[in-house]
Amino acid sequence: MKAFDDTLTILLTWEHLGCRRLENGGYLIGHVTHVAPEAYFHNVYAALDDDRIDLIEEHIGRPLPAAMRAFYKRTNGIDVFSGALSFSGHRVSFVRTGDAAWQPFSIITPNVHERPADAPQEMVFFGFYGRDGSHLGMSVRTPTVWRFAPGTVAPLNEWPTFEE
Repeated sequence: MKAFDDTLTILLTWEHLGCRRLENGGYLIGHVTHVAPEAYFHNVYAALDDDRIDLIEEHIGRPLPAAMRAFYKRTNGIDVFSGALSFSGHRVSFVRTGDAAWQPFSIITPNVHERPADAPQEMVFFGFYGRDGSHLGMSVRTPTVWRFAPGTVAPLNEWPTFEE
């Protein structure tokens, strides 16, 4: 995934602010203490193996598009620019303290608990914009990624592929 490598190169330019490698393999980049004592500008979570990716599919009740499977083999989601853009992943715990608290938002939430009523069955929601609550999704039928208005599948933007 060249796009992921290129994105990671950009995110790493904030390492000079401080960074931290977590025991679970996650990487926190750009320590921004003016936001909060333990805040980081970017969070990159450890890659998933095939069993964990299969578990995501089981929990959300639908297959992941191939591009998303490839993404999860590189990272279990990301939060960039202080949560401006987040890609959800497999969350194993909901503890609020220590290194175990550093996990992606759960991909189960937008696909099971907060799934828009008008969403096609094959649609998988995987990310969101923190500023306006719009969400990102894609179908196993097409490589297109869409940005939707909150709570609907009314498209706001589209990109031809996950990498774009």
